[in-house]
Amino acid sequence: DAFLKRKRREVIRRNKSTKEFTADFIESLTDDDIKNFDDETTAEFGALPTPESFSKSEVTSMVAKIHEEDAFETQSLLVLTMEEIDAREREVLASMEDELNMFGNIESVYENRIDRETSAKIDRLQKDIESFKAKAVTLVSARAAACDALQDAVEAGTAKALRAAIKVAKMAQLSGFDDATNGIWAIDLLRDAALELKAVEKQRRVTDARKDLVAKLNKCFVRTQPMGEDRHKNSYWHFDGDEERRVWIEQGISTAENEHAEAVPDLVNAIGDEEEDLLLTEWKDNSEAKKCFLSFSRKEYQPCGLYSSLP
Repeated sequence: DAFLKRKRREVIRRNKSTKEFTADFIESLTDDDIKNFDDETTAEFGALPTPESFSKSEVTSMVAKIHEEDAFETQSLLVLTMEEIDAREREVLASMEDELNMFGNIESVYENRIDRETSAKIDRLQKDIESFKAKAVTLVSARAAACDALQDAVEAGTAKALRAAIKVAKMAQLSGFDDATNGIWAIDLLRDAALELKAVEKQRRVTDARKDLVAKLNKCFVRTQPMGEDRHKNSYWHFDGDEERRVWIEQGISTAENEHAEAVPDLVNAIGDEEEDLLLTEWKDNSEAKKCFLSFSRKEYQPCGLYSSLP
């Protein structure tokens, strides 16, 4: 895609000067037209690497590179060692000193009454060099402490420690903007800490999602044991999720005694039933029997226990 976009821009730029094609023709060009626009473009497109041309190790390396860049939220990441960082800074200092030396002997330059612009440039260079040297001295201890903090944070593996160590490392200038790649450069220890922080944050999201799922499952409680059984082997069930607090009866069936057992439902649905609907007809007018049964029905009997208990 990047190749086709670049070639399309080249065709448009070239056509502005040659006026060989109309604007409508340029806009109507498809990707296939761009690929075969001329022999040079066709040859370049044919030389592009295909997915099959990459080995497994190369793919793994590219994926790791993408993860590193994602950890720093940049399109390009240059990983450096401390020695490479020191070498880059020495080059910067040498470049500033060379620029200052181009003016020759500074004292003689001032004696010759140079113009104000040149004088200001010399003063700025001198201040920048002095500031750079002073900062380099203080950064030695700060960077050493930051590297130790990064190593400890990676070993600890906690998000709090990693964030604190990364902040200290950035203050110690162990990362920065890279002019050459228009991206970011960082020391290898900081890269490792950033990747570890990404992994910890991802694991935390997974853990939080699991906790949320468990909490939702706990709200969907399903009773696995009946409240109890009566002498006719009828099981009494009550489900916590039932807001109407109904009692469900699973009727005990003995196929040996009942040849029509298949016609009897396994579960009697108590939808809309009231507590008194469970009473036998002859008990409804008997207050003592009614009171006794209602007291019994409000108790929960566990098959593993010997005594009843209130629900």
